[in-house]
Amino acid sequence: MVSKRETGAPRAGELVRQSRSEKQPVRRSTTELKETEEPSVVAVRPAEGQALFSFRYSYKEVSLVGGKTRVRTQEHRFEDGKFSSEEFEGTVDGAVYEDAAKQARDFVAGQIGSVFGLFSAFLPFSSRPKDR
Repeated sequence: MVSKRETGAPRAGELVRQSRSEKQPVRRSTTELKETEEPSVVAVRPAEGQALFSFRYSYKEVSLVGGKTRVRTQEHRFEDGKFSSEEFEGTVDGAVYEDAAKQARDFVAGQIGSVFGLFSAFLPFSSRPKDR
């Protein structure tokens, strides 16, 4: 049985008949679509020398083998639509490796010292003499 109360709200357990227009809150427009002659999206080519994608990868290795320093590098690039690759390998005197390793150790020690210097004021043992 289909019925509505006088207030318009259905009672519990009653079926309510709805018209098709009440089920669809948005009504379809009857106007027809027009085809455009020009596309709304226009592809733009990048200016010369300004590629949309480029990358560079490089690898360097310095090792000490048999008292000689071995240096090896590789570099790969993709720029302006061109891929290029370069490699270099050579050997030099062993002292070059020792000098490079010493410079690297000194640099890292200096950086660590700078960071620890910032926190030294917060340490319980300070370089200042304590009053007793």
